[in-house]
Amino acid sequence: MNRLLRGTFPQCNERAGMNKKVVKVETPQPPQPDLSKISREISAMAWIENEFGHLLLVRQAAGSRLWTLPGGKVRLKEEVQAALCREVLEEVGLKVARARLAGIYDRVERQNITILFRVQLEFGDFKIKRPQEIEQVAFHPRLPSPSSPSAKYFWKMRRELL
Repeated sequence: MNRLLRGTFPQCNERAGMNKKVVKVETPQPPQPDLSKISREISAMAWIENEFGHLLLVRQAAGSRLWTLPGGKVRLKEEVQAALCREVLEEVGLKVARARLAGIYDRVERQNITILFRVQLEFGDFKIKRPQEIEQVAFHPRLPSPSSPSAKYFWKMRRELL
C-alpha cells in the first residue's frame, strides 16, 4: 500500500524556499494468509419452481452427472447475489428477476457453505450456455436420482425453508 505523507522538511525549505513537500513512502504489506487453509468455499444456489410446484434442476455434464439446483461457487471479491445471477444465467440462460434468501447448508466436512435463494426468473426459453458443464435443464415434480448432496439437503428441508 502506498501512502502520501505531508509535512515540513527543513532541507527542502532552505534549498527551494518551500514550506511543504509531498513525499511518497512505501509502506510494507503484511503477509497475506493462505485463505485456502483458513476459509471456506461459498456457493450460491437457486430454488426455482414453476406454476405446478415443480423444481428446476440442472444435470451436470461431467463426473457423476448429478441433478442439482442451478448455481455454483462465488468468485473471490464477487458478491453472493451477483454469483447467483451469473451462475443461473450460465446454466439455464435466463436472468434472475427476483431472489430472496431461503436457507444455508453448512458442509463442514467439505469446507463449503451453500446459500440458497428462492428465485423467480425473467420469462424466456432455457438455453444452456456451458454445455461442457450442464447437459440438461428441466422441471421435476420430485427429486430425481442421482442428485447432489445440496439438492437432497434442500429438498428435505424445503417445507421449513421455503
